Amino acid sequence: PGASWGTIGADPKFDDYVQRVGNLLILEHDINTSIKNKDFPHKKANSSGKDYAHSHLKLPHTLVPFESSGTWDFASIDARQADLADIYAASVWPLI
Repeated sequence: PGASWGTIGADPKFDDYVQRVGNLLILEHDINTSIKNKDFPHKKANSSGKDYAHSHLKLPHTLVPFESSGTWDFASIDARQADLADIYAASVWPLI
């Protein structure tokens, strides 16, 4: 993460959240290579067109409901992770 990430890296929860399933997203190679570890607003949309908005995949377009006032934070990750578990994991591994 660069300077645009502010002090989030100093937060004690950062290391626990950075690799959580709710914080991971499959993208096309060219988009992923372009946005790497840039901040969320750049990943969401940028002038190069290498962003979530221009992805041809389904999941990058499903992030808006999880944003906290246009930002991606720990609560966003928790909510998306629970949603992914309910929609995808539970359909593959039913617990009943």
